[in-house]
Formats: sequence, C-alpha cells, structure tokens
Amino acid sequence: MLNIEMLIEKLKTCNFQADFDFDYLAPLLEDVENYDDITTALDDNGSFNIDVIYYSTAMEYLSNNDSSLNESLALASDMGIEMQNLNSETLASLLASENARDEWYTAQSKVEQFIEDCTIEEEEEEEEE
Repeated sequence: MLNIEMLIEKLKTCNFQADFDFDYLAPLLEDVENYDDITTALDDNGSFNIDVIYYSTAMEYLSNNDSSLNESLALASDMGIEMQNLNSETLASLLASENARDEWYTAQSKVEQFIEDCTIEEEEEEEEE
C-alpha cells in the first residue's frame, strides 16, 4: 500500500513545468499502485490539457518552444484540426499539452522510484507497530 501524502510531497519536488495539482488529485490517487495508475488519474482529470490563453502569452510560448511552428502544426494535423480553425492560442495549447505529457513520461523512472520509496517506508512503519 502507498503512503499517498508522502508520494505527493515527493512528486512536488519534481517541479514540473506543467502545473499538476497533486493536492487536488490526492483522492484520485488513493487506489494507485504504479506509474501507469497515476498517469491514468492525471489523464482522466485533464491534467495534461494545458490551455494557453491570450495572444501575447501564446506567441511567447510558441517563440520559446517552437519558433518554426513545425511541431505545433504537426500536432494540429495529427488531431485533424483544419487550418482555418488554428490560431496562436490553439497551437500553443496543443504544444504545451504535448510538452506536459513528455515531461511526465520523461520522469517515469523518478516517479517509479518515489512509488517504491513510499511503499517501502509505509511497510516499515507497519512492521514497527
């Protein structure tokens, strides 16, 4: 069994670019056992869906993360979004969402270690009692 509070504290130390609200997600994490369970909880709660609002914010995000627009236009194409429905906010939101997913997947081994640490520590606490 997992010590969710301890896991959440460890996850917060990762300083993800995406603003994953682990405190809000705590009730959803009570039944998780592994990385995939946490990923599913994040995905089901829309945590990977990042909305970039305001033209200036979107343009800054795109300028810093995809100045050629190749990646964000490819994401829009993959999702079947037609050109006339695209704007800077849509492109930046698609890219920010993809970057949030990538960042989470890149942290998989660290998150798995956190899960293992929290599981071991809770088992040790039960043994002491």
